[in-house]
Amino acid sequence: MLSSSMTAPANTTATWWRILERIFGMAHSHSEPRFIAREYKDGRGWYVEATIDGGSAENVGDFASDSEAKDWIARKSMAYSKARRK
Repeated sequence: MLSSSMTAPANTTATWWRILERIFGMAHSHSEPRFIAREYKDGRGWYVEATIDGGSAENVGDFASDSEAKDWIARKSMAYSKARRK
């Protein structure tokens, strides 16, 4: 027969795992933004796929070329990211 002192470590371990899962979830919700230049499937131009805080992707902008979309990423993506987090 197991005594209550023998089951305490298992309960403590389970509690720690729940705490770590919550911490990981909080850290994941504030992950680095991701910006990728993509071409429209119909060939009409380019856009930037923006993913902020690990959420769903949004299409940003309407660019004539890959280089214009990448220029937007280089110059304006950080301001966009900050504005979206507020």
